[in-house]
Amino acid sequence: MSVVVDHLIVAAHTLAQGVAWCERTLGAVPAPGGRHALMGTHNRLVRLGGAAHAGAAAGVHASAHASASAGAHGSEHAGAAADAHASAAAGADRGAVADGHPDSHRHAYPDAYLEIIAIDPDAPTPGRKRWFGLDEAALQQSLADHGPRLIHFVARSTMLDMHRWGLITVGQRPGDPVAASRETASGLLSWQILVREDGGLDCAGALPTLIHWRSAHPAAALPPSGVALRSLTLHGVPARARDVLRLRGVQVLATAGPALQAVLSTPLGDIHLHSDSTVSKP
Repeated sequence: MSVVVDHLIVAAHTLAQGVAWCERTLGAVPAPGGRHALMGTHNRLVRLGGAAHAGAAAGVHASAHASASAGAHGSEHAGAAADAHASAAAGADRGAVADGHPDSHRHAYPDAYLEIIAIDPDAPTPGRKRWFGLDEAALQQSLADHGPRLIHFVARSTMLDMHRWGLITVGQRPGDPVAASRETASGLLSWQILVREDGGLDCAGALPTLIHWRSAHPAAALPPSGVALRSLTLHGVPARARDVLRLRGVQVLATAGPALQAVLSTPLGDIHLHSDSTVSKP
């Protein structure tokens, strides 16, 4: 049984920095998230796609573009960093989607969203390493110097234990099951997620963290954003791990490249996010 993309992880040095990046780069204002008491982190969320995507994109284009421009002028440090990493894309995969059909992302990535996450400065230091490698000094320095970036993604499984043991069998370290939750305006969200004891990520972040939702999925309560995930490409995931997960709508390549590359359609046009810190527009 395959697993599906649940959400992309964009790490930020501060959550305010992450919100400004989102407005400027994606042309969308992220919805409120919450605090993760277990990990000492907090987040904001952006729905990716859904039935309302097309109408939302048309309706929010002008206002989102103005908001993005304002965000760029209001956050000089993050804006300068993003500009330093911007480059013209070759355009070979312009308009790429999950299976070549314009609306296929709705089926390949059901209920997908983007999570902007940062260490919560007001939270007590957790009694364990934070998830997604957020305690790594080199990552935090990079985020402070160059701004937020895509670092990882989480994949949804209804058979978490089976996929966990499958990955262990082929030499990966997917982590141990951890029960987590947070309060929202719509009620309690609860889930089980695999987290390594050291908080680290396999395959430079290309091997997904696996999650199983025990409550309603958070995307159900997120407003349309005008942003959709069109494709996700991974480099560096071993073939045996790829075969265990059978990730729906995800291309795994043997060639060299960034660990993750996501193509998003946004009110500002198609955006390519790379885990090597670059953002490009075809």
